[in-house]
Formats: sequence, structure tokens, C-alpha cells
Amino acid sequence: MDLLNEAIQHTENDNAHSKESVHRLRVLLKKLRAHQQLVQPLVPPRSMDYANLRMKKIADILSGRRDKDVLMTTHAKLIKKTKSKKATKSLKALENLLDQIREEDNEPIAWSKIRNPIKVESAFWKRNIQKWPTGSDESLILGLTTTYRKARKRFRSAYEDKDRNRYHDWRKWAKYLLYQLEFFNSRLGSKYEKRIQALTRLGKLLGNHQDLQVYRKHIHQVSAHDFSSDQLARCDVLIRQKEKTLESQCKKIGDRWFKEKPSQFEQRNRRKCFPPNGGAQAKKPSTL
Repeated sequence: MDLLNEAIQHTENDNAHSKESVHRLRVLLKKLRAHQQLVQPLVPPRSMDYANLRMKKIADILSGRRDKDVLMTTHAKLIKKTKSKKATKSLKALENLLDQIREEDNEPIAWSKIRNPIKVESAFWKRNIQKWPTGSDESLILGLTTTYRKARKRFRSAYEDKDRNRYHDWRKWAKYLLYQLEFFNSRLGSKYEKRIQALTRLGKLLGNHQDLQVYRKHIHQVSAHDFSSDQLARCDVLIRQKEKTLESQCKKIGDRWFKEKPSQFEQRNRRKCFPPNGGAQAKKPSTL
């Protein structure tokens, strides 16, 4: 509920259109979706589908704005990293074209289309929380395990299928897992610090990977009329080199932190959250 209230406040701020404020709102929405996945065992499937759909529509409104914001940042990083004079020349030839894309159609966000669904979401959760049975905290372990299972599956798929699009989906579920573990960590006394640090690092690497996908899409859009095929090819080679580096770094983290089977993950977390009566009692994670 605190996250929902904060999200509403962001839509009402005077600086709501700033890049920093939009970014913060997108993070809040991701945390909300992560918490929705966490409590999924306690909510009827159809109701959860509607809740997820509301959050997805809001995220879609904001994602286009973010895509344009990352263009020049990614562009500057590539120029800084390349040692090839020809590649640098090709990249610099793109600057004005990309800046035009970043500025065009930059209309103000219709905040009512974001604020109203969030208010509906807030009312939805108020109703559902009251229906949860006493002792429902154990159900959160099931929600956490489901998120881990999906993140692990997407990690394996990203490398086995060799599909760059799978990395974006893996990032989404790795972020959900990160936010859920942060929730548990705040209530159990820093039991997940190492995994949280690893997932934070993973999220940044996968975010950079996704930024390269956005960047590639835009340079291919401008290439048809304003950019030669040779220049485009040099940029593509540079992007792919950077992608391979990021993919290798992500795999090292994934190999270590997703090696557990979901059943093992669930059992270990049950022991952490609900130790035997003879051991030191951990504080049970409150649902909200």
C-alpha cells in the first residue's frame, strides 16, 4: 500500500515529467508487480490477471519515454569504449539523427491514464488483504519460489536458445526476485544480502544489454535514408561485441545464483523464515 500511495504522489508532483521522476515511478511500478507475484498464491487467478494487466498498461505508457532517454546515454558509452577510428567516425555521424529521434513526439504524459488505474489498484488490494487468512505468511514462500523458478528458467533459456530477446524477459523476472528478496530481507535481518548484491549487479548488466537493443532498433530506423550500410555494419559489430561481454558477465552471476533447483530454493527459504521450534525464531515476514 505504501508503494501505491507513493506512485500516486509521483503523478501529482510538479516535476512529474522530469527524467528522474519518471524513472522513479517506473521502479515503483516494477516493485508493485514484484509484490503482486509474491502474493499470487493468496489471490484468485482472474483477479491477479486484471491487476497485472493494469500495471502493464501503465508501464507501456512510460516505456516509450525511457527508450528515448537512453539513446544518447548508450551512444556516449559506445563512443567512449571503442578504439576503432572508423567505428568512432560512424557513431559520431549518428549523433544529430539520434538526437532528433529523442526530441520528436515528446508529448506530455497523460497522468490521468496512470493515476486512475493506480487508484483502482489501491482499492483492489485493500479489499483482497482483508480476505487473507491468518497465518498466510507461509504462502509468500510459494510466491517467492515461483518467481525464482521463472527467473531461473529464463536464465537457462537466454543461453540455450541464444535469443537476445530472452535477456529482457530474464531481467524482468530477476528484478522481481530482487525486490521480493529485499522485502524478506527487511523483515528477517539481512539474511539475503549476498544474493541481493548479486541480483542488483545482474539487473544493471541486463539493463545495459536491453539499452543496446533499444539503440540498435533506432539506428536501423534512421539508416535507410541517412546512414550508409558500411557505417551501420561497423556500429552493429561494436554493439555485438559489447553484448557478448555483458552476456558473459551475466552468465557468471547466473551460474552461481540460479544453480539451485526450485524445490531446494523453497526448502532453504522455509528454514530461514520458519525455523524448527528448537532453533532461534525468525521474525515472520509480514505481508505488507
